[in-house]
Amino acid sequence: MTNLGDITDDDEEGNVSLSNNNVVGVTVGRQTLNITNQGDITDDDDKGNVSLWAGNFSIYWLLATLIGLWFIFIHTPQHITAKGVQDYGVVFWMHITLACFTYIACMWNVFHTPSHGPWYANIHILVGRTAVFTSLVGFSLGMVAAWGPGSTTSFGFAIGITSGGIGQIICTIIGFSAIKLHQWEKEKPVPDEKWKQRYLRIHIGTMLGLFFPSCGVPAVMRIFEMVGMKMQVGLPVGLTIFAIMIPLTTQALDKKRWY
Repeated sequence: MTNLGDITDDDEEGNVSLSNNNVVGVTVGRQTLNITNQGDITDDDDKGNVSLWAGNFSIYWLLATLIGLWFIFIHTPQHITAKGVQDYGVVFWMHITLACFTYIACMWNVFHTPSHGPWYANIHILVGRTAVFTSLVGFSLGMVAAWGPGSTTSFGFAIGITSGGIGQIICTIIGFSAIKLHQWEKEKPVPDEKWKQRYLRIHIGTMLGLFFPSCGVPAVMRIFEMVGMKMQVGLPVGLTIFAIMIPLTTQALDKKRWY
């Protein structure tokens, strides 16, 4: 707890905050009690949650999100329609559905984290746990769709999505394990603050890795392809661009700025 009355471990229930109006908000479970400097206590379930648009905004998140939304809702439908819907089997449709959910889950969970309030904490956890499943299963189905019998995926794009998929699995497993270790460390009678924060940083870093290079590379490869760049060149360029965005986004989060 800082001298302003903030509990720095934000994903726990029982958050205390002090506003400029000398109102202390104590969150107990899903209920917030506001204690004013006159000693009055009022119930307000909305207190403690930031506004929907007041998330972890940065230019890097915006760019990656716009690319992802273009890839999911504009490019992919056009590509499938042009090629012929009948050319795609059940495995592909299951893969694309799970992959799109994972991508959108990353957009949301990077923008809103547990520190933004109890409502966002609950959504973050639910979306994150669901995305672990969709990430693992979606990758497996994607490999079948890209490399299995009858696949119509080009060799270059198959290499690209496989590279992104492998990174996706690594980030998913390490990120999920890190946040569980963070939670277990907190539950110890005497938690090790150094390791608790280290696990949390690993979780954040790997989830940014899942969002930027793992989910983003297939989308940015399509953009490079549209401007005449070969897949063999677009893949390393895309990986490099999104990899650089990870430390830049981490720095933006730490300093609470947009760049």
